[in-house]
Amino acid sequence: MFDFVQYLLDASPFKKPYECGGWTPLLIHATIASNFLIFAVYAAIPILLIGFSSKRGELAFVVRRRLVLLFAAFIFFCGVTHLLRGFSFYWPAYRLQVVVNIITAAVSWVTVVVMGIVGVRQRDYSSIREWESLHEEVKALQQTISDLRRFAEEEAKKSVEPTDA
Repeated sequence: MFDFVQYLLDASPFKKPYECGGWTPLLIHATIASNFLIFAVYAAIPILLIGFSSKRGELAFVVRRRLVLLFAAFIFFCGVTHLLRGFSFYWPAYRLQVVVNIITAAVSWVTVVVMGIVGVRQRDYSSIREWESLHEEVKALQQTISDLRRFAEEEAKKSVEPTDA
């Protein structure tokens, strides 16, 4: 078993990608940075999801259309990075891979930031029912304020009207 793992980890028969062809320092650094950023997001999103769902019996945030679209874009671009990496053994379009990696890193981090914002907004409310309850309380307070204004206006009219004495 150890020999098999050692065989898998042995990179000596292969050239490093930047030793082949026209790799520029910018291309190398962009490739490394975008791949590390993608890895970090792959780690962050599950941690956030587990954190949201473990605090309560249901997800603590309302899934909005934009968040769903961000997840779809995130997953799509992650898949494209792997697809291109697989093709690179036959069609080494490394510049295209770097562009897709950069797009993937950007979409991924936007997804994490939006999830963070949604999470912060939702963390104080245990469920959608609590949000609905708060909405009903606000409506009741607005009605009370409206009733008080109407009462104050009626009282003000009474005090201005002449009395028959």
